[in-house]
Amino acid sequence: MSSSSAAFLFSVAAPFSGAMADNGKVLALLPVLFMLSGTPLELPIGTPVKDAASRAIFTFVSVVNDSRCPKGVTCVWEGDAVIEVRVTPEGGEPETVQLHLNARTGKDVVVRGLRLALERLEPYPEEGRSISARDYRAFLSIAHE
Repeated sequence: MSSSSAAFLFSVAAPFSGAMADNGKVLALLPVLFMLSGTPLELPIGTPVKDAASRAIFTFVSVVNDSRCPKGVTCVWEGDAVIEVRVTPEGGEPETVQLHLNARTGKDVVVRGLRLALERLEPYPEEGRSISARDYRAFLSIAHE
């Protein structure tokens, strides 16, 4: 976590193929990080994170494309990074959206009254080094519409 963020770990019941609850719904306890707003929301890949202000759960699903110009390389344009994020509003159905890092490609996306923007994606590419999917961290800004 970044030094300016506070986080708490808790579990949430969520649909999962496993044992049935008394009401017939399939549930499992999943670990969720609970973030306090005010700074960009840090999303490790694959870990659900709950934003305190919006009360929605955000999951960084995947890096669709990372064409950012690597450190140590001269490029004709800065490139872009595209990620998929699953947004689950409190009491609502999840929706998966794609977010771009480059403002020229449409940086902001509105989902269920929340304006999302990918502020940064770490680590930044370097010439001659590949990035493992598990090493990525996305940082989102979230605002109510």
